[in-house]
Amino acid sequence: MDVTVSQTGNEVCIAIDGHVDENGAEELRQCFEGLELADVQDVVIDMARVTRIGSAGISQLLLLYKRIRTTSCRMRVEKVSTDQLRLLKSLKLDSLFPIHG
Repeated sequence: MDVTVSQTGNEVCIAIDGHVDENGAEELRQCFEGLELADVQDVVIDMARVTRIGSAGISQLLLLYKRIRTTSCRMRVEKVSTDQLRLLKSLKLDSLFPIHG
């Protein structure tokens, strides 16, 4: 799994590529913890290249959301595959942050 972080203005995009298993979730945790959110308004998780996300990866999304809630930032998840969109919506994550296919 690879994670790429880019910033344009006040938006940070985190692009995830590959299978988010236990090891990938640890990499996400490190990436998310290293984010500097002081001048950021939007955090976008780009899942266009995610082949699978397990419970450990989903828990990292929730931890990032919890951290972002303590700031003035907004979070959204974009480019989610149909199966993953169904999974995330069945877990009601779309009630916490926007999720788009």
